[in-house]
Amino acid sequence: MFSVVITTLLVSATAAAAPFRDDVRGLSLDVPDGYHDIPNPSPQALHAWARGEAGAPGYTAIVLQGVGGTIGREPLDRATVERSARASVAGSGLTITGFEYGTARWQSFDLEVVATRVTGGDQDSVMVAVQIPLAPEAAQLMLSGPATSETRMRADLAQVLGSLRGRSNWLTVQQRSEKLGTALGLGFTALAVAVIAWWRWRPRRAVAGD
Repeated sequence: MFSVVITTLLVSATAAAAPFRDDVRGLSLDVPDGYHDIPNPSPQALHAWARGEAGAPGYTAIVLQGVGGTIGREPLDRATVERSARASVAGSGLTITGFEYGTARWQSFDLEVVATRVTGGDQDSVMVAVQIPLAPEAAQLMLSGPATSETRMRADLAQVLGSLRGRSNWLTVQQRSEKLGTALGLGFTALAVAVIAWWRWRPRRAVAGD
């Protein structure tokens, strides 16, 4: 259900947006309408934006964060995700009440999306996060806000993913297929050359042996 919602919102997200470019990392994206720059909330954050003012109803934040390296195509270890998330909020007064997993499309890739539901401070909140296989460093895109704004947050996530441009360390199906086809063709060509050379050499050896 989650992946269906994300896919639908990705198609329907048409709000005005402001362009953002990071020439150092070679990426660009459109920031959804209504968001403004805010200070980076952590050393790992590459950039951050917010809609509304902190503490006000409906306040939503978008954080683009580096992960310190590239990521593979293996699925997330959900047990590790959940254990790490619960450990990170220990002692904060927040309680994680659940996780929801789905997928979202970026370029030609299906990416895993994790929605984490939290309660605390007399408010139910949600964070929706996805890792993007950018090169030379992968990124995490995270949106957080009140649970009542989740539908809009998912639309914002879909819009950002739909606009995000950057080089990936993953090969597309077409790229992988082309590389395999080329390798097969070159392999067969090399094998054919070797066979022809052997057949040409074999009679000479036979004559020399006589």
